[in-house]
Amino acid sequence: MNELYSDIMKLHGLSEPMPLEDDQIEGVRKFFGAIPKSLETYYRLCGGCEGMNSTQDILLTPDGRYGSDLENWETDGFCIFYAENQCVSIWGFRVEDADKDDPEVFEFSDMETPEPLNITLSHFLRSEAFMQAAFLFEESTEDFLNVTPEQVDAIAKLYPESDASSSLYLGVRFFQPFPDTIIVVTCADEDYKMLAFSSKSEEHFNAVYEALSGIIDLE
Repeated sequence: MNELYSDIMKLHGLSEPMPLEDDQIEGVRKFFGAIPKSLETYYRLCGGCEGMNSTQDILLTPDGRYGSDLENWETDGFCIFYAENQCVSIWGFRVEDADKDDPEVFEFSDMETPEPLNITLSHFLRSEAFMQAAFLFEESTEDFLNVTPEQVDAIAKLYPESDASSSLYLGVRFFQPFPDTIIVVTCADEDYKMLAFSSKSEEHFNAVYEALSGIIDLE
């Protein structure tokens, strides 16, 4: 299952695992009763990477190192493992699925009825890692821009789309012009859409800026 996260490790510059400590993992196991294999693998490969787990949203841990801890989010019938940065949304899986390899993820918005995201836990974590990177990389648009479906279609013809795209954020799509560069489109399932892009490289950022300036208004 390690290969599931090879792309996000590369994206975040991890040449070797940066794990959550064993005592933290065992604390999660005790709190949930069991840990899905895909989540434990993530903990052991990426759980200690601050940028991947707290730049925008928050990986929940027993010690609350990323801004919130597991015990803040007890919800009947669900194990909550991730929270939106303002805690408007939280994400979890069913308690009875805790011993599965890669269970389905559900979203609670304002603690209302959970809604299935129709993605697995590993897909969720990869999608979040791409989103975190989009906010982490130094060269960026800083703000999101309004774009039309037609403009997004034009971008999709220019650049490959990552399979980390998902149903998060009313649908989120990630395009990668370069390995160190991300274009993110949120609200992809809605009539209105928002776009931002960022890169570790000033050269690559400028190249994407030039290419997209022929499609959307970047001023």
